[in-house]
Amino acid sequence: MSKKTYNILIVEDEWINANFITEILETLNQKVVGIASNAKEALECLEKYSVDFIFMDINIDGAEDGIMLAHKINLVQTIPIIYMTAFGDSNTIEEASQTNIYGFIIKPFMEREVEAVLNVAIQREEARKRVLYEKSKSDSSVLKIGKNYTFDLTQNTLYHCNNNVLLSKNESKLLRLLCVNQGHVLSLENIRKSVWEDKVVGESNIRDTILRVRKKIVPLNLENITGVGYILNKEFE
Repeated sequence: MSKKTYNILIVEDEWINANFITEILETLNQKVVGIASNAKEALECLEKYSVDFIFMDINIDGAEDGIMLAHKINLVQTIPIIYMTAFGDSNTIEEASQTNIYGFIIKPFMEREVEAVLNVAIQREEARKRVLYEKSKSDSSVLKIGKNYTFDLTQNTLYHCNNNVLLSKNESKLLRLLCVNQGHVLSLENIRKSVWEDKVVGESNIRDTILRVRKKIVPLNLENITGVGYILNKEFE
């Protein structure tokens, strides 16, 4: 098992199973940042915490099952998912394979099975990050936007030292807009229409979203042009 500690979200609607997997992960020196019993709670946890891996029960409470929830998460960010299920039929596996699946364990499972599937997932994810890092050195779609920070325009993903940084939907849309227009001033109205589209929002919403992005990228060479808007200045070596 990797010596590094990762943030893990558990999506499981049975308390006994959730507690069991939590104890196993903590024994393996991993940090469980949240336990969710349904899609709504899971999405709230993802807004609040930076998550490296998700242990996802397929049959959870609510109208959305684990696979449907995984599809929704994939639209916003890329998080490796390890599925837990009592049903290992081919149809279920086929459905799960259409999401960001990194492992599959059948209930009931033992500690050694959890350790094995997580270890494989960690190795695979670290390999993926290394590939992305090498790609970022020469790929024009990956922009440097701060010390050790890059933004991948193809995946709408922010990285710091090769690690994924959690962004909300609006933060991601705002940062992408700034990156695409790097070196050019964006008016407040342009930002509002591009990020919030038809929704009516005030300048305070824009400022709050920009403030949250600033806190996640330190330092961020984002300049406020008083009375006009904002400009993300280009980074120079």
